[in-house]
Amino acid sequence: MTVSKKMESIGKILDHIFSPMVSMGLICLTLVVIYNAMVRFLPIAPDQMAWTEEIGRLLLLWIAFVGAGVITKDEKHFIIDIFTKKMGTRLRLYCLVAGDFLIISFLILLVWETIPVILDQMGQMTSGAVELPLGIFSLSLLAGSSIMLFYVIGKAISNFRNLLIETPGDEAGQE
Repeated sequence: MTVSKKMESIGKILDHIFSPMVSMGLICLTLVVIYNAMVRFLPIAPDQMAWTEEIGRLLLLWIAFVGAGVITKDEKHFIIDIFTKKMGTRLRLYCLVAGDFLIISFLILLVWETIPVILDQMGQMTSGAVELPLGIFSLSLLAGSSIMLFYVIGKAISNFRNLLIETPGDEAGQE
């Protein structure tokens, strides 16, 4: 089994795990925010539920970072491609490979620097109302960055292969 086939099968597993997780998180976030609004503005409960704000914040972080990782698979991030569209295929591939390298470098640095923060927060600090370790909040950044890193590495391998098989006589602007 080739590397790209293995990465594709692992990517499908990740997608089956994290896509529903993001969807369920969004549903839960909606319910928590609605409940918080009802408790705050309607005389339903005698006291405000402080946990709703913390859980809402936690869900929002996980949805944002894991969701960013999930959409990386389909390359649905916001990009500005006005210059690369005018480039020839070979030059465009060089730019894509260079961009992939920069993104991979940044994500590796992000993962590397997030791990000690999480370990420090898990052992020492807790949130106010729910008393969850604060590392659970930061763990969303590690999860999302790791998912993004996996998909960007797969895309970089594909772009690099395309660069190797592309004919060298390609002119700028031609497709």
